[in-house]
Amino acid sequence: AKVVIILPPQKLHCSNLAADALHKAIEDWQQKPERRSELSEIINKG
Repeated sequence: AKVVIILPPQKLHCSNLAADALHKAIEDWQQKPERRSELSEIINKG
């Protein structure tokens, strides 16, 4: 079953900004292999 959530325009705009930022961060991470080890260290330190 599909769940459809209808957001007011201002909330939809914010969620789109967040999704765009996440996609750009992933692209940046994929293009810079040296950053992967830095991120892994940060995550593992918890």
